[in-house]
Amino acid sequence: MFINAEKLTSAIDTLKAVADMDKGKQPGVMFNIQNDGLDVYYGNAVQSCIIQKISNDGEDGNLVMVDDEDPRGKVIFDYNRLVSIVESCKTYNSNIKAHDVEFKFKKNPDNSGTCIISVSKYTEVYNTGEDGEPVLVGSPELSYTEFDLSWTDANDISNVPLKQQALTKGMYDNMFDTEDAELWDKKELKSVLSSTCNHGEAKSIYFLDSKNGVFAPGTSYHIFDKTTHEMSHTYYMTITFAKTMLSVIDKFKSDSLYIKCIEAPTGAIMAILIFDENSTMSVYLKTTNKSETGMTAINQFSNIEYKSIQLNLMTEVLKDSIKSVQNTNATQDAIISIYRGKTGIGKMTIQSSDTKASVRNEYSINADFMVSTLENEDIEKPLVKMSMNTNILMNIINSNKSNHTALDVFVIDNRVVTRIGYYEEEDFVAAYNNLQNEKNADEISTEDFLNIRDSYVNTYNYFTCTVAK
Repeated sequence: MFINAEKLTSAIDTLKAVADMDKGKQPGVMFNIQNDGLDVYYGNAVQSCIIQKISNDGEDGNLVMVDDEDPRGKVIFDYNRLVSIVESCKTYNSNIKAHDVEFKFKKNPDNSGTCIISVSKYTEVYNTGEDGEPVLVGSPELSYTEFDLSWTDANDISNVPLKQQALTKGMYDNMFDTEDAELWDKKELKSVLSSTCNHGEAKSIYFLDSKNGVFAPGTSYHIFDKTTHEMSHTYYMTITFAKTMLSVIDKFKSDSLYIKCIEAPTGAIMAILIFDENSTMSVYLKTTNKSETGMTAINQFSNIEYKSIQLNLMTEVLKDSIKSVQNTNATQDAIISIYRGKTGIGKMTIQSSDTKASVRNEYSINADFMVSTLENEDIEKPLVKMSMNTNILMNIINSNKSNHTALDVFVIDNRVVTRIGYYEEEDFVAAYNNLQNEKNADEISTEDFLNIRDSYVNTYNYFTCTVAK
């Protein structure tokens, strides 16, 4: 049997991303050999499994060549040995290429199996043709490598080692069943996973149909990422699970991916399936019951109306000011004050809370826009002063890839609940101009302005700080 080297190495790399969750307890790798292709399986019967199809009916042509003497059906290999061998089949120089990898199966007298796996690597030599275009004149072989690897017939269960029997019990049935599955845009799914997985404090993330977004609770702050996708289920993932899903998304070739929730008899979500439209790859990952602590945080922060103060700031100016305070501050804490300002637009100041500093350390940032429901006629006095950790604030702002930051607060008793989001000025201006075409300038209310702003903020960060004296 011959397998296209690039497809084989890609399949094993993807498989590794899932198998790495098992931390050295991987049972093996299983091939399902058919006349027209090959299915690559990994599974541990409990936590995860993956199917990847390498077939000859796609646009890439013949990727697998199966000979008459090759076995048909499912065969099992040792995980570490096969992964190591396939790693040796890779090329790390653009001028070096690999021929198809050959698997030569043999049955030994004691009914055990041996597979000789070989690969040759070559380069292509070109001359310049009469028309100035390169012409291939040769493909000299550079190296040849051969390995021996034992294999087991999965159908002969009596000869399958106990550890490898887990491969035969994977949840492989119906792994491409689209019934009740949600079809996601791959880019959007990758985006929400990236933003929430990058939360250094998060231990889990929640896909929430009631909020139509993904929530990552942390210890000092939380992230919520809105989606345009209409979700129909709520489910929970550990951060390890989510990072595994993120690592395999780019391996899918289709632009859209299905996500399907697998329910236990009790009705609880027990696993997630993610597979492509072309039914060439599917990953099954078991999940766990949602944490009530996380759900409490979700409801606590998302149900607040952040209308005490709402202001817009330029992201780079905000970053620069925070860095300046950090560079001249012996502590991580700072006092942030928000003023109505002489023009009514408002400003925010960041001041070191280090009382031993020899230099007064305060930075003022003019807001692009501000509205407030707080009463304060004296523009020299802040609407609110809050004590904040600059490291936490910088972690949040550093994740902002947009040019504008929306900062909203809700003041209650001695606490300030803060929400920070991001939006692109170009999107906002375009939407505002469209509104001006529909309404006269004097008909556009502050509420209209805020609605446009909120519609273009996709990611929010939530945290709580104390009112400073």
